[in-house]
Amino acid sequence: TIVVGVDFSPLGDVALAGASALAGSLGIKTIHLVHVAEAFPLVPVAGFGFTPEAVGVAIDAELEEARKKLAKVKVPGFEGRVTHEVRMGPPAPELATAAAKARADVLVVASHDRSVLGRMIVGSVASALLRIAPCPVLVVGKDRPWSGAIKHIVAGVDLAPVSAAVVAEA
Repeated sequence: TIVVGVDFSPLGDVALAGASALAGSLGIKTIHLVHVAEAFPLVPVAGFGFTPEAVGVAIDAELEEARKKLAKVKVPGFEGRVTHEVRMGPPAPELATAAAKARADVLVVASHDRSVLGRMIVGSVASALLRIAPCPVLVVGKDRPWSGAIKHIVAGVDLAPVSAAVVAEA
């Protein structure tokens, strides 16, 4: 199974195309599309019109809209099974959890090429996933799409005990 993080951006299409190509080269039959809706902390303050009920209704509406959008997402050139999941929370941990739950062989995400300041403010989902995902992560972007088979792998090692596992996986 390949899990793909879907954020409905144009770069998300690069991730979908990469997942399709990777599935074809590895013979993977299932692609699991995951959209994570971020839960922004809303303090229920009656003076501002936020009641716990209103916040709950807004969250439910956001999740339902995301489910509808995700159901319409197509994986170009992929003939296998496509499944869908909408989660709520911080994107990196939620995508990692979805990958673990799906027993993913690989997780595919697109990087938005934010500036250093942008990464400091918004963070980098891809960077966090490289550290916490339970499986290999393929990060694609507008200038680095994925379109073919794996021909070469560079395994970065520092001779720590974990290096042997890195080389074995490569």
